[in-house]
Amino acid sequence: MFRVGYGGGGVRLAAEFDCDRTTVMRYLKPQCVEMRYRRLSEAQIDEAVRLYASGLSLAKVGRLIGADPKTVRARLQKRGVRIRDYRGRGPRQ
Repeated sequence: MFRVGYGGGGVRLAAEFDCDRTTVMRYLKPQCVEMRYRRLSEAQIDEAVRLYASGLSLAKVGRLIGADPKTVRARLQKRGVRIRDYRGRGPRQ
């Protein structure tokens, strides 16, 4: 299923095979594939803040910066950004 030395990252592989990144990791781990957990750089987080403030969803921001939407959400919240509800209305309470 996976190419040796692909180096494409879990998010990219998940997109290629139309599955969740956790599914990709679940298949790779038993094969002893070395996982590289890449942290978002400050520049990527700055870009995520800008994109989210422009009205994009967490999912779209994640796709654009190559990160899971849950990671985007966590980094935005850490920066003090108020998260809109799933319909795009105002901050969540």
